[in-house]
Amino acid sequence: MNHLLDLEEVWASSNDLSSFDEVENQLGDKKELKTVYFEGNPLQTKQPTLYRNKVRLALPQILQIDATAAAN
Repeated sequence: MNHLLDLEEVWASSNDLSSFDEVENQLGDKKELKTVYFEGNPLQTKQPTLYRNKVRLALPQILQIDATAAAN
């Protein structure tokens, strides 16, 4: 994903994403990224209470997480 510098949205629901470190490594430099959908992945299902906070920490530029404003 290194070449996708202007990426604005990532829809990756119900895959096998389990590492917030990998999400941050792959998407942290995407300054235009505003929306991510990760619901149904192990990183969401294994720790649903912490999930949104961890996404915000890994990707502070995000405005929307799984159809909900990131601030919620």
